[in-house]
Amino acid sequence: MFRFFKSIFFILVALGVAPSSLCLSAGRNILDGPYTWRITSAVPSDNSEGDTRKLPTRGRIPFVIDPVMETLAGNSEWIPDWPDSAESDENGKVSHTHLRNGWAATVLEVSKPQTALLKGKGFSAVFVNGDPFGLDIYSLGILRIPIPLKKGKNSLIVKSTRGSSFTLSLEAVGDSLNMNREDALLPDLRSGTLLEAPGAVVILNQTDRLIEDARLVVGGSNGFALLENRLQPVLPYGLIKAPFTIRQLRPQKEMDFNENHGVDLPLQLISGEQVIQRLTLSLKQVQIDQNYKVTRISEIDGSVQYYSVRPPIAYDKQKTYSLYLSLHGASVEATRQAAAHYSKYNAFTLAPTNRRPFGFDWQEWGRMDALESLTHFLKLHSEVDQQRIYLTGHSMGGHGTWYLGALYPSRWAAIGPSAGWVSFFSYGGGVQPGSSRSILEPLERSKNESDTLALLTNYLGLPVYPIHGDSDRTVPIAEMDRMVELLEPIHDDLQSYRHPGGGHWYDPPDHPGAECMDWKPRNDFFQKRVTPTAPTTLSFKTQNPWISSGHFWVKVLQQLTSGDISSIEAEFSPNADGVNLKTDNIRAFSLDFHSFLSHDRPLELNINSQELTALTENRSLTLSKESGRWKVVKQIQSGEKSPERFGPFKAAFENRMIWVYGTHGTSEENKAGLAQVRFDQQRWWYRGNGNVLVIPDTLYSVNKYPDRNVILFGHADMNSAFKAVLPDDCPVEIHREEAKVNGEIFTGSVGAYFLYPRKDSSQYSVAVVGASSVVAIRRNFLSRFYTSGVSLPDYTLFGAGFLEQADNAVLACGYFDNNWRIKLPSNDGNAPSLKH
Repeated sequence: MFRFFKSIFFILVALGVAPSSLCLSAGRNILDGPYTWRITSAVPSDNSEGDTRKLPTRGRIPFVIDPVMETLAGNSEWIPDWPDSAESDENGKVSHTHLRNGWAATVLEVSKPQTALLKGKGFSAVFVNGDPFGLDIYSLGILRIPIPLKKGKNSLIVKSTRGSSFTLSLEAVGDSLNMNREDALLPDLRSGTLLEAPGAVVILNQTDRLIEDARLVVGGSNGFALLENRLQPVLPYGLIKAPFTIRQLRPQKEMDFNENHGVDLPLQLISGEQVIQRLTLSLKQVQIDQNYKVTRISEIDGSVQYYSVRPPIAYDKQKTYSLYLSLHGASVEATRQAAAHYSKYNAFTLAPTNRRPFGFDWQEWGRMDALESLTHFLKLHSEVDQQRIYLTGHSMGGHGTWYLGALYPSRWAAIGPSAGWVSFFSYGGGVQPGSSRSILEPLERSKNESDTLALLTNYLGLPVYPIHGDSDRTVPIAEMDRMVELLEPIHDDLQSYRHPGGGHWYDPPDHPGAECMDWKPRNDFFQKRVTPTAPTTLSFKTQNPWISSGHFWVKVLQQLTSGDISSIEAEFSPNADGVNLKTDNIRAFSLDFHSFLSHDRPLELNINSQELTALTENRSLTLSKESGRWKVVKQIQSGEKSPERFGPFKAAFENRMIWVYGTHGTSEENKAGLAQVRFDQQRWWYRGNGNVLVIPDTLYSVNKYPDRNVILFGHADMNSAFKAVLPDDCPVEIHREEAKVNGEIFTGSVGAYFLYPRKDSSQYSVAVVGASSVVAIRRNFLSRFYTSGVSLPDYTLFGAGFLEQADNAVLACGYFDNNWRIKLPSNDGNAPSLKH
């Protein structure tokens, strides 16, 4: 059985100006005492005004200035010699003012090649001999990452985060697979029911080989079935969060419980025919009326996610219940969110996770997690009245309430944000659209995705009741006041409450539940509201039909200008058999009259003053704008943009995506490409509790993986999967030392982010995280698009200088039209100078 060696903390010997050395030896600690790191800020204060705060070094933007990363990209063996220094304490903690988004470096010396387990917090990457590993930006304490150490000196460079310190330690380990219990995910057992649900545990590959033959055997005692789960491939020095199935064969007996009143679940990790490790995890047993945790498989990446449920008092499946969908704040888990609500006789409370306690701010994959959790729960509970689903949340979850309320106004009977901020533009470091370079207009337009205020009129007809403490120093009450000020003149079912003296979190002892979140007068307001069946008059806006397309009986299918706001106003007159419509930035939309008509019949349509008579088909209509005139069509053309496949770039990261990296490049390209995809997999796990399938191109075939989105890394000359899934006439290409956009050639070290339809599918997409050279791959190590609020259009190409010039290095960007073709914007003369 595999055993850990005992932990060895990361300590350094001060050697004056040069980075100090550390001798790592398995099984014993290094000498006690203070040790030295070399330190530098994110960007030296050498700009003309001497103020680095004016430079794009951080924030919710896709490109930042980082000269340290630029140097590291060009030289993987670089050993920095920065003049500032800091000493670690006995626990490996390093503190310095420059470490706020800064860098630290040292040299680690070992007597033989070996593997170490990296632990720590307060950093977004540790570069080991130039390759990135691990992160714990929120200090979750779950980080365990294997790293390879070569004989002799090893360069270690740390990218710090928002704090002024980080902590780092190493533990010498053997070359094998290993289970890490720190981030295991398990459902709760409930008395009176038998469980069949997924769980997950982190598997670490502490070898330099791709491991394809591992299995996880689960259960076999305490009433659990013995089940074998084949594991996906595990990258060299990589990790997966492996799903497995848990199945109860019988109710729990008293003898099954451990000393903590949990039930032990045995796991065996097997490679080939050898048992590598045995581990026991404990499932919590809860009573039928207690809060409980439910696990599910996500359709985004096949990972195991969970949500928490507070059941009704005296639950009776024969009764009908309402549902509170409650979104948690930053650093709060779903279990704590559900626990902060009080039990109700007439309602469930459902708290999804946003994929992690910080997650994605209930945008992007956090938004999708909330909707997936709701869908999963409703499939299990037909007793929930879907016209009485109430959306609420606190702090970051209050923002999620404003945001999801605007995106899906017909989904909720009422919404109630608590201490919620409105958008990244008012709170959270977002920058409103606007640039002097016309070439960047599509990139700027992509920010509309986060603009809650642009969808303000979607709240009309949706009851709204925000609450906020008037002494909140975390999220200013001005956030709520602004929304109330804008809504009051146009909204007919709006109430709000300012809690006198209330801070960000307030919870008087005489109030059931947390008053700042589960306020009884607002709950009474909720219970008197139901979602209407189908209002005859409605107004709806969307920035992207893939994100939100429908509102009651109207659905936006295509836009004229992708990424811009589309709007439709509709009024149906049943007695007159007529529909009046006003549209803006819409090329195609559909109307569903099932709530109004009992059979097909002709309708008189007036669309932007154009009149036409149309016979409904299956009590519905689809209309498309052709040559400036509206026309009834059976459907939009197969393969064109649609709500099911629309863009932008980040939209490809779903549909149980599979990531494919290249092995047909030069040895340097292959090494850099593997380092990138491995680090991205680690970031996806950390930020989104993710478990994406990552394989080399040698293991990929379209027949084996037909029903998934595909994410390609590298360029077409090093990754054979490019040819397998992208059509020959794809308007964006990336090859060794060049990229093309509509035939225009950019040579040299170029990066590219783009999505495109998968050539063998009418439903699934391909995304490319592209780079034309080794240095371009390495420049992309700290790509920022996994951060919520960092927006990109359908395609973006950027030159070698993006780590020095930020978005001034963008060569081309834009959106594909509805036929997936593009027309490049004219160059305004400010684009970087490249050979064409």
